[in-house]
Amino acid sequence: MKYANLTLNQMRWQMQDELTMDIDLRMYWQLIRRWLWLIVLAALLAGGTAYIISKWMVEPVYHAAVRIIVQPSSSLTGSDYADIMAGQRAAQTYAEMLNSRPLQEAALLRLGYAEEQLIPYELTITPVRDTQVLQISVESIDAQLTADLANMLAQVFMEENRERQTARFQDALARLQKQIDALEQDIGEYRVRLDSVSDSAERSELESQITRLQDSLSRLTTAYQSIQLAELQAADLVSIIEPARYPEGPIRPRKAMNALLAAVVGSMVAVGGVFLQEYLDTSVKSANEAERLVEAPVLGRIWHEAEMDKLNGSGEHGVIINHPLSLGAEAYRLLRTNLQFTSVDEPLKAILVTSPSPGEGKSTVALNLALALEATGKRVILIDADMRRPKLCKYAQVEREPGLSETLASPEMDWQRYLQPLPMQPEIQLLPPGHSPPNPTELLGSRRMEELLAHFREREDVIVIVDSPPVLVAADATILSAKVDGVLLVVEVGSTARQAIAYTVEQVRRSGARLLGTVLNKVPMDGRGSYYHYGYYSEEEEKRSSWPWAKKKRRHAKSH
Repeated sequence: MKYANLTLNQMRWQMQDELTMDIDLRMYWQLIRRWLWLIVLAALLAGGTAYIISKWMVEPVYHAAVRIIVQPSSSLTGSDYADIMAGQRAAQTYAEMLNSRPLQEAALLRLGYAEEQLIPYELTITPVRDTQVLQISVESIDAQLTADLANMLAQVFMEENRERQTARFQDALARLQKQIDALEQDIGEYRVRLDSVSDSAERSELESQITRLQDSLSRLTTAYQSIQLAELQAADLVSIIEPARYPEGPIRPRKAMNALLAAVVGSMVAVGGVFLQEYLDTSVKSANEAERLVEAPVLGRIWHEAEMDKLNGSGEHGVIINHPLSLGAEAYRLLRTNLQFTSVDEPLKAILVTSPSPGEGKSTVALNLALALEATGKRVILIDADMRRPKLCKYAQVEREPGLSETLASPEMDWQRYLQPLPMQPEIQLLPPGHSPPNPTELLGSRRMEELLAHFREREDVIVIVDSPPVLVAADATILSAKVDGVLLVVEVGSTARQAIAYTVEQVRRSGARLLGTVLNKVPMDGRGSYYHYGYYSEEEEKRSSWPWAKKKRRHAKSH
């Protein structure tokens, strides 16, 4: 088995490492999926730009090549290995010679190109590895020039090579030829004299002279032939084995390849930019990260409101009432269940809902949590304690004044005087913030606030949910956290900074409050499972929305 040879601690750390790696890979994959549109767009832009530049702004370049083989003189008498090594050395030498400017000028001159008419070209001489073959390649914007110049270079080189090889023996052959010609002339003269002489002694003398001259002529002829044979043996044989052909099309620019490479580079740059942005972004991205920072469990994940609007067809804040079988409603029910499990022995009577910064959705969470708790038969009282910029009373469609500030400022003990039922759910009562006082922190930290909370907490089956200002805005939330049974921290995924969460947790714990857990708000709906889940519930919701009691309930809510 996989963990058979590990101790308990080693097994635990191994499983933890594997889980962490799996979570990290999943985070990277989610990050790429979230920015896939940007990566694809970057690839398309880069690839399209490269294709347009290659097609319209870069001149096409053509290529032609001729192949020649070099057979050194040693091949006539040497061993196979020596022949091969000599041929390779000769090929390397000839490669350097082919690159000479005079040779190229001679070839161009034969082709009829004047210096002022010269078209730019690039010459490459490549010895084919482990062979005696040289490849002469020419690249130019002129297709005809490439093949003509490659073939002409090979031709001129072979001619000059033959002339250079035979030049070493020309002097000796010329001297011998001159001597042979002289001897033949002398022999001819002696033969004429021999025909005109009748004296036997003189004729014998002339015949002896002719014989000596013929012997000398024979020796010179033999020497001449020996030198010719040596010339043949010393000459390297260079021949064309594959002439250059006219190119059928350009080799550059390779439009498709350039576009593909540019698209790959563009997508890589986009991926690098995404990871850099992710590295520089200090906001919370996952439940694991939130749990490490808060040192408390994540009790709920609320889907992104904009995506919920697409699914639900509206942006109403009371999703529990308006869409009871939607993903959002299920998320709040799960939050309610997890919250109940945090205090099995001592049920929570007063819960503070807050967030590090404004705009993170704490008021929406407080409202829907109250609706979810009421659905279980609990009596819920909502207190909008945000006297600075209240949102809960607005979302619940309740008048702001009079409310909490008037209750705390009044000497009377009528705590329920300004409670108002929610139009969307009359069983839930809301205490609005009231008139904005000059000293909200002092009011919320007063003994009257403690007495008000104590009064509601004494009532059986009542749960008080307090919506406070964000912790980083004012000290109100820190003061209120010490007066409740627990604090629920709302964090917006991808927006709330880690430093803000760390500061908030520090402030709440300094007050001696109990941090129940975190609610992740505006969680991106990535993964098909979320949509399958929604589809499953939305069909049932559509059926139930047509029931008579549901229609009656909605009419009742609208009438309030």
